[in-house]
Amino acid sequence: MTTVFLVRHGEAEGNLYRRIHGHYDSKITENGLLQLKALQQRFAPIHLDAAYSSDLYRARKTAEAVCAPKQLSVTLDPRLREVSMGDWEDLPWAEVARTDREQARNFSKRHLEWHVNGSEGFQKAADRFAQAIFEHAAAHDGQTIAIFAHGSVIRTFLCRANGLSLAEINQLPHSDNTGVSLMEIQGESIRLIYQNDNSHLPAKISTLAHQSWWKKQKTSFDPCLWFRPLDLDAESSLYLNARKEAWQSIYHTLDGFDGNSFWQEAKNAVGFDSRSLLIGMLEDSVAGILQLELRTDAKENAVWIPFYYMMPDFRGKHIGVQLLGQATSVCRAIGRSYLHLRVSSVNTCAQQFYQKYGFRVVGEEMGSFAPLHIMEKYIGYSEENC
Repeated sequence: MTTVFLVRHGEAEGNLYRRIHGHYDSKITENGLLQLKALQQRFAPIHLDAAYSSDLYRARKTAEAVCAPKQLSVTLDPRLREVSMGDWEDLPWAEVARTDREQARNFSKRHLEWHVNGSEGFQKAADRFAQAIFEHAAAHDGQTIAIFAHGSVIRTFLCRANGLSLAEINQLPHSDNTGVSLMEIQGESIRLIYQNDNSHLPAKISTLAHQSWWKKQKTSFDPCLWFRPLDLDAESSLYLNARKEAWQSIYHTLDGFDGNSFWQEAKNAVGFDSRSLLIGMLEDSVAGILQLELRTDAKENAVWIPFYYMMPDFRGKHIGVQLLGQATSVCRAIGRSYLHLRVSSVNTCAQQFYQKYGFRVVGEEMGSFAPLHIMEKYIGYSEENC
C-alpha cells in the first residue's frame, strides 16, 4: 500500500485571465506564488519519499515549492498533464461560449461527449493519468509520495476514488488551486481519506473564494471577456472618447490632449497587425480597449501597451485583468518575453493595479504634466523569474 498526496497546481494565468489552458504552458500568478508558500508550510512536517509532476510549468513549479525545502527531487511525467484542449488552447472561455456553444455545454455538462479539433478527450486523458498514478504508487509500496497535476485530470481520478463513472464527474466538487487530496493505493484499489482540501489557504488568496462559476446552484457565468478587432471605420469615436475620458480622469483637464495623434498612431499600429487594437467584450457590450505596439521593441524582446482602458460602467468588477491576459497571449505568440507600459506618476490607481499583477518600475520619463513611470512585466519562463 502506498500513501499518495494528489495536489493541484497553484493559481495560474488561465485561472486568473479566464482563458483555456490545457497543454498551454501558463505561468503561476502573483497570487499563486502566495498559495505556493502556504502549500509549502502545509507540507513542511510531512515526510515524502518521492514526488512526481506534470511537466507543465504551473505544476512543476508547485512541486518544486513543496520539494525544494526537503531536498527532494521531482520526477516529471507528461502523462500527468491536463486534458489537451486542442483548438481551444489559450482562447478566452467567453469566446468558445459564443463560437462553439454546443461543445462548451458539453465540456461543462457532458464531458464524454466533448470534443474539439485536436483535443484529447476526457476518457483518454483519464486513462493515461490513472495509469501513471498506479505505476508510481506501485513503485513506492509502503512509502508516501506526492503527485502534482491539474484540475480536470485530478477530477477524473477522484471519480475512480469515489466509485463513480466518468459520466458522473459532475457529482464531484471542483478543487481550489493547491487543493490536496489524500489516498491509499494498493494495485488499482483506492481508499480515499480526503479530497480537494484547501484549509492551508486563507480566503484572501483562495482562487475559488473570488469566483463563483463552480457553485452548484449558480445560474450565471462569472464575467468573462472575449476580444475582437476595433472597427476603424465605425468605431473611431468610441476610441477617441475613451482616450479623452482617460486623459481627463488622470490630469483633470483636456489641455495637451491630441486626439488626432492618438488616432493616427492607432491606425498605423492596426495597419501593421490587426491584433494591435482590440475591444474586450462582455457578452454584447463593449467593456474595454487594449492597444498594443507590435512594431517596436523587438530588440528589447518586448511589446508596449500604449492604451489599457476599461469603460466606466465595467470598472471595479475584477475583469480588467483579462485585458492583461490577452496582451500576454499576443506577446508570447510573436516570441516576446516582456510587456512594457507607461503610467503617469499621479495615476496611483493604475500603478497599484499593475504592481498587483506583476509589473515593476524600470525607468522614468517626462510626460505632458507629470513624470511617467515605465513599468515592465516578465512573461517568460527562465528559472530566475519563476
